[in-house]
Amino acid sequence: MIKRYNISGFRHCFKQLIPYSSSEALRAFYYSYLFDKIDINSAKAIAVLEKREGPFRTTSYQIMEHIKGMKGSDFFNDSKIPEIEHEKSIKETFAIAKKLEHANLIHGNLSLGHLFYVEGIPYLINLDSVRHYKSKSIFFKRRRQHKDLDILSDSFQEQLKKNQLSVNRETGRLSF
Repeated sequence: MIKRYNISGFRHCFKQLIPYSSSEALRAFYYSYLFDKIDINSAKAIAVLEKREGPFRTTSYQIMEHIKGMKGSDFFNDSKIPEIEHEKSIKETFAIAKKLEHANLIHGNLSLGHLFYVEGIPYLINLDSVRHYKSKSIFFKRRRQHKDLDILSDSFQEQLKKNQLSVNRETGRLSF
């Protein structure tokens, strides 16, 4: 899979000149490897290519492995997959949310549209909005703004009701 990132305008080009600033493609590449280390399934990063005109980055490309699976919304709407498999997948998805929290990471848009399921196992895609915070206090302040868990809970609203599960939005734990 190849994803292209365009630099959006002249002002944004100048932001890229700041030392140690990285492109979205490079950040997504980094998070792919970080997720592998902390045991979160995601598409494996293969390469990043950045096109430049002088010192300015114009376009960057990220090459990721292709995941043969189903998009989250398709997976949970497929009537051929047994409900017990759906329930197991929901629990694994919320386990990913807890791993992200434990590592002070915010996905930014943790919804069914950014999850692929391979044989019921969730894989995160679209890693360019992921943010890492070194401080727990700043992480929890930002987490309230991003509301990854709320987005995820809303995405699973129908499945949670069907399987008689509920989510504690403070702790992120599933209850039966």
